[in-house]
Amino acid sequence: MMARFTNRAGHVRAMLDRLTEAPRLVGTDQGDVGILTATNRQADDVIEALGRAGTPSVSVQQ
Repeated sequence: MMARFTNRAGHVRAMLDRLTEAPRLVGTDQGDVGILTATNRQADDVIEALGRAGTPSVSVQQ
């Protein structure tokens, strides 16, 4: 899925909605979903947003 947002809050909200929707659509668990980012900074931002939403995450950065 590719989308553009005018603000960060909209982006985070859509990401969390999609993270909930995607596993249901394909019959899997949230733990089977990956979020790819272009930079480590973006990955840190995603991990922070997931944490604020109470969604556990794991970083594969080394």
